[in-house]
Amino acid sequence: MVTVLLLWCIGFFSGIIGALMGLGGGIFLVPLLTFALDLPIRMAIGASLVAVVATSAGVGAFSPHGRGADVGLALRLEMTTAAGAVAGGFFAGVVNEEVLAILFSLVVFFTAGYTHFKGGGHSQGPGEE
Repeated sequence: MVTVLLLWCIGFFSGIIGALMGLGGGIFLVPLLTFALDLPIRMAIGASLVAVVATSAGVGAFSPHGRGADVGLALRLEMTTAAGAVAGGFFAGVVNEEVLAILFSLVVFFTAGYTHFKGGGHSQGPGEE
C-alpha cells in the first residue's frame, strides 16, 4: 500500500511540475523512481517514457487556446518523436546502466542551465535595468 501511494505521489508531482515547466515530467520521474523506489535506471526510463505520453496528451487537451501547446506543431513532430522514442528505448536496453546514468545526469545538468539562462533566472538587483 505504501508503494502504491508513493508511486501516486511521484507521478502526480512529476506530472504537475513537468507540465508547468514544459519538460515532460521524465526529468523528475526518473530520479525519483531510482532514488525513492530503488528501481534500475532502465526500468525508470521505460516507465517515464510511457508516463510522459499521458502528461503530454493532458497538456495538449486542456491548454487554453493560444496559451499552451501548439497542437499543430506537436502533430507534425509526432511521428519523428515516436520513432526517436523507439530507438531510444532500444538503445537504453543495450547501453551499460552506468553510461545511461551519466547521460541522464548530463541532460539534466544542461537542461537546468538552459532553463536558468533562457528563462531569466539571472535576476537584476534593485535599480538595475
